[in-house]
Amino acid sequence: MSDSYLRTDFDSSDANLTYRKILAPIFRLVPFIAPFKGLFAVTLITMVLYHLSAVLVSAASAWAVTKMVSEVDAGSHLIPIFVCLGAAVLGAGVFMWLNSWYAHLLSYKIIARLRIYIYSAIARINPAGLQKRRTGDLATATMADLEATEWFYAHTIADIIASFVTSMLLTIPLVMVLGLAGLLPLAGAWVILALPLLTLPIQMRQGVRLRENLSNLKAASLEGVQGIRDIICLGLTEKFVHETQENTDHVQRANRSYALRSGLEKSMEDVVVTLLTIGMLLIMLQQYLDGRLSLILIPIIQVGISAVLRVVISVAGMLRKLGEIAAATARFLLINDAPATVTDVPDPIPMLMESDDSFIRFKDVHFSYPEGKPVLRGVDLEIPPGKTVALVGQSGSGKTTLASLLLRLWDVDRGSIQIGDRDIREVSRNDLRNYVTLVSQSPYVFRGTVRYNLSLGAPDATDEQMWSALEAARLREVIEALPEGLDALLGERASNLSGGQKQRLNLAQAFLRDSPVVVMDEAVSHLDPELELELNIATFSLLRGRTTLIIAHRLSTIERADMIALLDGGVIAQAGTHKDLVGTNPRYAEILANQLRPREDNQQAAKVSE
Repeated sequence: MSDSYLRTDFDSSDANLTYRKILAPIFRLVPFIAPFKGLFAVTLITMVLYHLSAVLVSAASAWAVTKMVSEVDAGSHLIPIFVCLGAAVLGAGVFMWLNSWYAHLLSYKIIARLRIYIYSAIARINPAGLQKRRTGDLATATMADLEATEWFYAHTIADIIASFVTSMLLTIPLVMVLGLAGLLPLAGAWVILALPLLTLPIQMRQGVRLRENLSNLKAASLEGVQGIRDIICLGLTEKFVHETQENTDHVQRANRSYALRSGLEKSMEDVVVTLLTIGMLLIMLQQYLDGRLSLILIPIIQVGISAVLRVVISVAGMLRKLGEIAAATARFLLINDAPATVTDVPDPIPMLMESDDSFIRFKDVHFSYPEGKPVLRGVDLEIPPGKTVALVGQSGSGKTTLASLLLRLWDVDRGSIQIGDRDIREVSRNDLRNYVTLVSQSPYVFRGTVRYNLSLGAPDATDEQMWSALEAARLREVIEALPEGLDALLGERASNLSGGQKQRLNLAQAFLRDSPVVVMDEAVSHLDPELELELNIATFSLLRGRTTLIIAHRLSTIERADMIALLDGGVIAQAGTHKDLVGTNPRYAEILANQLRPREDNQQAAKVSE
């Protein structure tokens, strides 16, 4: 299995799985019930009452039949029995409905909280903890794997306790009537419960294989949907269909293996029930022949025996899914327990939204990615308040890394980054990311309305402010042309917007945020020259007075910056104005020439095509 998958401590081929290791994820699910202990208690009580009501229905029915068979004039005695039977049927129905309602309410409340935990964990460990994990695999963990725990909360934990309580309560009258022989149904019940527990290591291996194959199928399907345009254009449709079929076959084989083992356990369970039922009938017959048991009691006792077995049979069916639940839970916990690579100090310093305090200083910054070569080898850079610095360098030189460090997506290995007189590690990440706005190179636009996406920048923004931001980003005319305007629905990944329009929408969000510090990562790289120039004028006008770090390859962007910083070899090789660097630094001139050549080639190609 590739490292891109969520790898747990379990292996589908591991022959040394211990019960402690297997049950550890299941036990980890129990504490999540604590905030809902009242709801859990109601679920448990209604389940016990349902079991007892169901037993009373069978017992009253058997008693009525026995009375009718054994007594010639049994009419007067049947009225209270039928009243009891009616009440028991009503109670069984009501308690079943209540139990189903509260059990699922409990499970969905817990799953909702677990989903918040896992999304918080993803935000906590991003980006370092997600580098080798597929998006589809994470989506499976946050959705399908969590949904698998619903079986545990709604159909397992409360049912096990209720079945234990019910079987013990039913065993008491059986012992009172049959003596020690009345313990045999309880012993048989434990044998039935032991069957799925004995096969738990096999269950676990099958569960791991099933969850991995399901995750692989869903991840590949998600990637196929996202990349369907490229798949079709490259003529890879048949290959994609073939891979999907292979993944589906893997899932089906895992399901068949799981079903075969479950079916064998069910067959053994039926054998135990049959042998125990025949054995108890023989015991009761012998006691009747010995004069120790009334014949009229045998049907009622048989109902009690069947009830003891019935409540544990339902639990045994749930236990047969324990391996899959444990495997799914382990995948969820793998993300939930992942350590954060960037953490806040215990008492962070408040960060005030004042541009006068927006002086940025990179001091001897060293950084390397995990298992990678050093990217930054001692960066020293100062950005005065309200000034714009363009960071220039070859692709892969560390420009985006420097911006990521400023946002504390990563922490420096050595050195420090300061805003004002504060080391950014001493302020909370939330304060820092409210203080610093990122205009991304490839912004993600959520499926939703234009209004919704703009509100992510400023939740309390008015329509007037939104239109002003769109106008500043030169996107107002585009949105006004849509029938619904601000309420126009954007497709998946804003497929109805061009790359440049997505960046302008991202820029409009930045204008709404009104942060003292702005980081622009090639924010105009998808625009035509005319629109790029127009947008640059608007952008630099609106960014006046804000401390800005621009990561750009475009000459039009670079020329408007107050200062240029050339990042080369992991250090700031030179800093100054464009005029200073272009005349004195051959490396800077070479980088500009390399970056401008593709544009010239494209313009020449456009002329030829005309």
